[in-house]
Amino acid sequence: MECANGCVTLIYQGAAVLKGAFGSLRTSDGHVLGTVSVADTAPRLRMSPQHRQAMDTFRDNVVALIEDRMAVALQEH
Repeated sequence: MECANGCVTLIYQGAAVLKGAFGSLRTSDGHVLGTVSVADTAPRLRMSPQHRQAMDTFRDNVVALIEDRMAVALQEH
């Protein structure tokens, strides 16, 4: 996941502040569909290699599901 600002304030609610890490959802042909964000009350400036791998796998699975659904929709029409 590449992001210029990996920790962005999402919501202010009283004393609690949600922080998020973002990664782009990019199709196999390079189209950006959106982002994946994870909210937490504590900023995470560093992620463990295992956590980063889990996030990368999650992102890749989301993109694969979207591409599969798009392919089925195109076949039906």
